[in-house]
Amino acid sequence: MRQINGWIWFGVGVLLFAASFAFTYYRLLPDRSLVTHSEERLAAGARMILRHILDDGRRGAEASEPVPAELIGATLLDIHRRHPTWNIVRFTADEIVAEVRCAPSPKGGYLGERDGRVAIFEGHPGACSVLRELTDIPVESIRPDERERLKAGIPFADEDERQQLIDGLMGD
Repeated sequence: MRQINGWIWFGVGVLLFAASFAFTYYRLLPDRSLVTHSEERLAAGARMILRHILDDGRRGAEASEPVPAELIGATLLDIHRRHPTWNIVRFTADEIVAEVRCAPSPKGGYLGERDGRVAIFEGHPGACSVLRELTDIPVESIRPDERERLKAGIPFADEDERQQLIDGLMGD
């Protein structure tokens, strides 16, 4: 009887081990949709979305732009070879979404737009950046030529220059 109980407990242990292994294996596997698209190629007109993930885990800016010409026709494997630090979240012929780890510059920043208002960001336009402050200045109140500059990002080196830029945007 004692030996039968030992075998039962051994069987229960093996089953628990197998179940936990299977759960962990499938939970930690990369997105299986990427595997099905491994031979798919980026098409002309595809979009590239880069999500900047800060060192402390916070999400920084997200940039959406057309796929650069040198990546058109690339497969998922080609992207991994060219950009090994990217974490590819989604890959189809029409879109690639990647997370990029980064740290914003401790000095300066840039003015941009967010939710129809002038925003102050740490970092550099089109690169690793994080929203620092959302001002009360509506983008519609700014001259059209300044709106275009704002859309691209207006860099500043320090707080004095930032204030001068804001004053210049509000002037006229």
